[in-house]
Amino acid sequence: MPPRRSQAWAHATGVHAAAAEDLVATVEALPDDAWRRPIGEGKWTPAQIVHHLNLTYDVILRELAGGDGMVVRTRPWQRVLFRATIGRRILRGRGFPQRAPAPREIRPEGDPGPRDEALAAFRERAGRLAATAEEVLDERPAARITHAYFGAAPVTDGVLMCGRHIQHHTAQLRAVTDGAASTG
Repeated sequence: MPPRRSQAWAHATGVHAAAAEDLVATVEALPDDAWRRPIGEGKWTPAQIVHHLNLTYDVILRELAGGDGMVVRTRPWQRVLFRATIGRRILRGRGFPQRAPAPREIRPEGDPGPRDEALAAFRERAGRLAATAEEVLDERPAARITHAYFGAAPVTDGVLMCGRHIQHHTAQLRAVTDGAASTG
């Protein structure tokens, strides 16, 4: 019999699943010509944002499978400070800092392809994250997910952080669809 999951786990997986569904709906609502157009000056395109999220899943899934996670780029004292301030804020749903740089491993490069293919890859990875994290927690309850700036965190926090990350980018993309609706 699998272990009983906590309310925190139910919350994390619920936020993640809802965020993934919302992102897909938001991207599907984008005008066709918006897929490869930057969302603002110096910003990524919707295609690059979805690719960035897919790369994020790839890193997390690789670590959950026993491979390498993100390379930690902060000093121990910075990780403690960042987790207590920025990390706590993000996990509570209060947003990401403006202009925070994406870690190298998850910066989009190249063309991610057509929207339907990128979204299919996103859906597959989103579903696989929840199932894989559940299996990992059954086998290794103390497993961690590593973030470049926050360091290693419990899997539950990592899944919640992933959901908040998706919400962050969905809000950016929603601004594109809202702008298209008001000008169209």
